[in-house]
Amino acid sequence: MCHIEEQELAALRYQAPLDHRECPCLPASHVTMVKGTGLVHTAPAHGHEDFLMALQYKLPVECQVDEQGKFMDGVMTELRGLKVLEEGNHSVLQLLTNTGGPRGSLLLKEELYTHSYPYDWRTRKPVIIRATKQWFIDTHRIKEAALAALEKVEILPQRLEAGMIRQLKNRPYWCISRQRVWGTPIPVFYDPDTNQPIVDRNIIQHVAKVLEEEGSDSWWSKGENDLLPPALIEKLQKNGKPLPKKGSDILDIWFDSGSSWHCVLGAPKADLYLEGVDQFNGWFLSSLLTSVAATGKAPYRMIYVHGFALDEHGRKMSKSLGNVVDPQEVTDGGRDSSRNPAYGADVLRWWVGSHAADHSTMSIGQQHLEQGRDSVQKIRAVLRFLLGSVRDYQPCQHSLPVQDLRPIDRYMLHLLHGHIQKIWLHYNNFHYNWVTKASLTFINTTLSGLYISSIRDRLYCDARLGSRRMSALLVLHHLLHQLLLSLAPILPHLAEEVAQHLTDNKDWRVFHQVITELPSSWHQPQLASAFEQCLTVREGLFKSSPASDWSKLQVHITAEESLMENLRMLQTSHTSSHSGLCELLQVSHVTLETDQDQKDGFSLRLSKAQGGKCLRCRRYTTEGGAELCARCLEVISSHE
Repeated sequence: MCHIEEQELAALRYQAPLDHRECPCLPASHVTMVKGTGLVHTAPAHGHEDFLMALQYKLPVECQVDEQGKFMDGVMTELRGLKVLEEGNHSVLQLLTNTGGPRGSLLLKEELYTHSYPYDWRTRKPVIIRATKQWFIDTHRIKEAALAALEKVEILPQRLEAGMIRQLKNRPYWCISRQRVWGTPIPVFYDPDTNQPIVDRNIIQHVAKVLEEEGSDSWWSKGENDLLPPALIEKLQKNGKPLPKKGSDILDIWFDSGSSWHCVLGAPKADLYLEGVDQFNGWFLSSLLTSVAATGKAPYRMIYVHGFALDEHGRKMSKSLGNVVDPQEVTDGGRDSSRNPAYGADVLRWWVGSHAADHSTMSIGQQHLEQGRDSVQKIRAVLRFLLGSVRDYQPCQHSLPVQDLRPIDRYMLHLLHGHIQKIWLHYNNFHYNWVTKASLTFINTTLSGLYISSIRDRLYCDARLGSRRMSALLVLHHLLHQLLLSLAPILPHLAEEVAQHLTDNKDWRVFHQVITELPSSWHQPQLASAFEQCLTVREGLFKSSPASDWSKLQVHITAEESLMENLRMLQTSHTSSHSGLCELLQVSHVTLETDQDQKDGFSLRLSKAQGGKCLRCRRYTTEGGAELCARCLEVISSHE
């Protein structure tokens, strides 16, 4: 194999095999030994790298292929009108074989091989790249102003902001012309003799008036006599000159959509532009460039970017692959309900809320929808519990002052206050995935796992109108209403369904409410700090006896003085079967003892409850073989 250095070829010229033109050998960084022989042909009108080479070395850019993929009149007679990728290929091979002259064939060898080539994804046919005359906007002239305007725009998620800035910095120009048989025409005419464009303000204004009165299709249906200004037509006819020919190019659709702010908004900015990640180089950027060019400022205050939906295997959805997930099929179900069950609109919305702002791409499939349905069902079950619990609660009659509530009830209002503030902050910042995550954690862990499990006994077994039960119901009432409001933007159908079953106010509707600040009395950080110390005891109990039925246990707690002070908030007496501490620990009996020498904060001694099982509350708190405990006897005798 002969090895020739690049510089040895750079000064050489060669003769083209068919038309005998003399051409140069040019060095290029995109040609490597790995991808070929190191010697390749260059067609400036039919490849991006080749086109850049032509600009660098001032080569002519001559396109000899028309819109139908056929050789044009500028080539050899034998090739004119032939399709390049079909009979044209065969004819070129024949010409190389037959025009060698005395040296014989110029074609040394013919061989079929597979290589990378661009194909149209819709038609599955090969694409011919052609260099054509186009209309461009020199974005370099407004780039600095656009970057300055972008600094005043909030881009969410924030991690994508650098991407838009980078795309704007790297954009050298904007090709605004397209070759289509539909669209908004570029109002340019061409000299019939020189084919040079005629760009004149009077002509453009006259065309704009015609299009405004008769629609953009009039550019295609009307002739030059109707589109050109009458004064210009008269002048040309007097001088015996032909009329200019109208062009057939349309505006890039991104120029159309990118200038929509002018018609839709007028002077003010939009509060929000919402689209997918591909619009950084599309609608987001075209809107910015057109607005900066015309007004000197951005057309929006905020951009919110969502991700693209992929199938469950992470592939782009397309009709050709047959992997498109139909939203209506998700909500209503498919023909085969076992394979495509109906998930309902709320499950689909939950999936969108959980993923749309979290990733640039997000997969959807049956597994993801099943997970979404499980989450919605868990929320639905808790809302149903709250709804059933407050069915006999009348806020106007049964409400208590916050300071009169039980400590765990005040603690729950404190947690609700913080949760709702956090949720609306997430909504305002478009962090919908944080809304779903925080809501699910609060409902499953804080509300169901801690609060409901703790208050269930007094909710079911205390006197119906007793203060202990009313204290819990007030909190459940606020929990239900605040959760409905916070979940409604993502789960509107579930929220409205629950609202229709509220018995205390039949006219209350979720989407008629005005979101207001929660009472400041709910925010009790000092109480929360003390209560969370008590929760460490609860965690210690559950860890020491993780699989137990705690109602069968009684616990003796020895604690140092500061912790004991917090525990006394829940149980003032030395020993109790009905204190807030029994409620929190879910045991039948608690005994407290202070120990100054306790180093680890507290210690627990568990034993079997001494009392018998109450047939009503199912706790082991009866004495002397009685069927009911003292609390249940009192409730029954009071006829409440």
